[in-house]
Parts: sequence; C-alpha cells; structure tokens
Amino acid sequence: MKIKPDNPIKNIVPVSGDKSNPAKINKKEEKGFEKFLEEAKAAGQGFEVGGTKQYTEVVQHLLKSTQPTGLQILRKNAVHSLEKLFATMDMYKNALHNDSIDFSRMHTVVADMNKEKDEMLSAMLELPEGDNLKDIMTGAAVLVLNETNKYYRNYMY
Repeated sequence: MKIKPDNPIKNIVPVSGDKSNPAKINKKEEKGFEKFLEEAKAAGQGFEVGGTKQYTEVVQHLLKSTQPTGLQILRKNAVHSLEKLFATMDMYKNALHNDSIDFSRMHTVVADMNKEKDEMLSAMLELPEGDNLKDIMTGAAVLVLNETNKYYRNYMY
C-alpha cells in the first residue's frame, strides 16, 4: 500500500477501539480525581498535622541540624580571617612585583598584613586543641612573620 502525503488521514481510530470523545474521557478523569480528593479529605478529617510525638521529634531534629553549632561558627570565623589574610598577602606579592609602588604604599600593605595576621591569630586561639585548621593558620602566621621581617630588614639597610 502506498501512502500519499497529499491526502491527510481524517479518521484515526484508537488502537483500543474506544471511539469515545476525548473531552468525555477528560471529564471522567476529572471526576475520578475529584472523587479521590473527597475521599482523601474525608479520611483526613480529625487528623491534626504535627499532633504526633514522632512529628515533633522529627521537626526538632531538623531544626537542630540546620542551626550551626558553636564549633562551626568558630571555624567559619577562623576561615574568614584566614581568607582575608591571604588576600592581603596577594596584595603584598603584587606590590613587590610592581616597581611603581612607593614606600608609603608598601608600608601600608605590610601594616595591613600584620593587622590581618593578628586578627587571624585571635580567631585561631578560640579553636579547640587538635583542630587541623590551627596548623594551617600557624603556617600562614609564620609566613607573614618571615615576609614582614624580610621587608623591615631590607628597609633598615
């Protein structure tokens, strides 16, 4: 059999053989859903959401897990101060490689680096013993001290 694309097929019969109107099928589905919704409402009457002990325990557990603990807050503050120190150290590195930076600007960058180091060390002291973040912060502080000493040693001579 040859299909001619010029002639559109006018009557398509579903495979199931159901020749009913699609609008009627949609109404049947809507009525079925409405009936289901009414049954669900009837079954749920008198049920208080959150009235069970288990529900209360789950909600309290979720609230506890979303609120940051004291250690998380301390670590967040410590990481923030460490990031600020690294940003200042980047400024120092860029200033070292820039010949157009004058002494007063370089002195300001070194002073800022020392100030950020002191803030980071005060945040580090609040962390508990054995925290790995303390080792990272100590290494950064030693690096800043070495760079500061090199700068002032070259400045003096």
